[in-house]
Amino acid sequence: MKTWFLPVLALGLSCLSVQAGDIVALCIGNDEYVNPEDQLDTPGNDAQLMHDTLRRVPGVLPEDIVLLKNAQRNQMSLALRQFRSRAASAKLALVFYSGHGVEDTPTGYDRAETFLLPVDAHITSVDDLPDSAIPLRDVLSALEGTRGAARAVILDCCRSGARAATKALAGSTKNLGGIDEDVKRALGSAILPDGTLIAFAASPGRKAAAFLTEADSNSPFTLFLTDQMRTQGGDLFSIVNAASRTTKQRTEMRQVPHVELRGDASIITDFVIPASQPLAGLTTPPTTPPANETDQERKAREEAQRRITFGKIHTVMNAAFAKKPTLPRLSDLLATAPGSASIEKPFLNTLGMKFVPVLTYQGGEKVLFSIWETRRKDYAAYKNRDAGDTWKKLQLEDDESLHPASSVSWEEAAAFCAWLTQVERQGGCIGLQDEYRLPTDLEWSYAVGIGDQETATATPDVKDSLLDGVYPWGKSFPPPANTGNYADIKAKAKESGYEYLEGYSDGFATTSPAGSYPPNALGLYDLGGNVWEWCQDWYNAEKNTRVLRGGSWYDAAPVYLRSASRFPVDPTFSHDFNGFRCVLVVAKK
Repeated sequence: MKTWFLPVLALGLSCLSVQAGDIVALCIGNDEYVNPEDQLDTPGNDAQLMHDTLRRVPGVLPEDIVLLKNAQRNQMSLALRQFRSRAASAKLALVFYSGHGVEDTPTGYDRAETFLLPVDAHITSVDDLPDSAIPLRDVLSALEGTRGAARAVILDCCRSGARAATKALAGSTKNLGGIDEDVKRALGSAILPDGTLIAFAASPGRKAAAFLTEADSNSPFTLFLTDQMRTQGGDLFSIVNAASRTTKQRTEMRQVPHVELRGDASIITDFVIPASQPLAGLTTPPTTPPANETDQERKAREEAQRRITFGKIHTVMNAAFAKKPTLPRLSDLLATAPGSASIEKPFLNTLGMKFVPVLTYQGGEKVLFSIWETRRKDYAAYKNRDAGDTWKKLQLEDDESLHPASSVSWEEAAAFCAWLTQVERQGGCIGLQDEYRLPTDLEWSYAVGIGDQETATATPDVKDSLLDGVYPWGKSFPPPANTGNYADIKAKAKESGYEYLEGYSDGFATTSPAGSYPPNALGLYDLGGNVWEWCQDWYNAEKNTRVLRGGSWYDAAPVYLRSASRFPVDPTFSHDFNGFRCVLVVAKK
């Protein structure tokens, strides 16, 4: 995932001390949600830490820093109205929120909005959000009453979801003063006031960790943000960026904060928050090096700091990211939980891949098939560099992201599935026992409609082409018009010298976008044609070749297009007529 940070500007510091009334803040932490499954670990502690840190800034009036924990919707609304009144003459107006956040588009809205969830939120459908949650635009509206002041909204909450995850993979560097597309989407119809900083603890499509070590009671971003504010001080933009860099480093890129600044940078950067005294209980070593420190001493100090504060990071990192569950787009969550997926309501994962049920084993495991062959856009999200880039070199049209990924070996396809499993388990999108993998040969037979006509225990080589005269489209040959992507006249024009279906035209010389032709009875597309699909199994007892099935845009002969046809291929083989399809195995609950 590409990430970004805005540069820290070296601007003049015109405000060297804080006077009474200069800083007004509202700190909200919601963790004790009505639904036990939605409860979080750290938001109350995070809001408390931010509240205590700001109150200790020299010159700040304690009553100007308000703390609100486990707030209901009416309490949050009232607090925002009171904040607007109190912040009218402030030089820095800040709203800090830690808790659940949801991005979705209720009926009547022309774009997605970000909503902050109070603890009494009762959400049964996306249309409950306007009446049950607090839109981010209400928070920004509370800042509009401050004239000429620095304004800041800091959100230590989830940004995960199907739409955001997809956008996160296409991030790019942003310029100072510009609002990137992800933040535009998050703000919805809200207008960001001039001189406003908005900071997300996690970048689009990602989650915020609950903690780093077993001793921590705060999230990493809030911990580093308040530590920077307390020990170093400075303008808020510099403080947030420093905390962002530390979060990125200490979580080893697992969490990357996202910062945006609207309008005149000097409104934010000219107001300096002076460093305050350390808070009791914080164990982060001082970051200021001693005078005349040698390189060897510096390395020893940095290593000691790393060991003292973050010594357990590797043993608890996965647990930290699993502790704070993310909320996908609400409408997707309600309609497409993996265990309740159906043809009418597929499960939608973070890459936008859709899965429908095909088979349930006696032990209770459900096998969901991707309705499409894995698309180029899906495979492009795969960041494991060990997968190689052969497929990229052999793509026929690099800009056709909805076409199936081709020139992918069995080994690369299996690695993609393993990567996706890890990412979505960590993100809370699938269960810890759920797994993405390639379909077995038997499962593929059920998907194409012949599973009950073959011997389940036989190896693929025994079943290869044994069932004659049955095709993905029916029992006649050649295929009817608009059935799938096979070797037609356009393919022959591109690749002369091989067999093609006389009189058949599918409209594409090579691959076609996912979903271009009608699905089968299970809601699956392209089980015949487009690209050959890898199966999990070895082809025979010798275990030297894997199984390809389904035929491709390159094929016209019945022997390749029969539903029972198997193609034995070396696992390292890749060509522009072979790809793969994922299944999601949902463990028995």
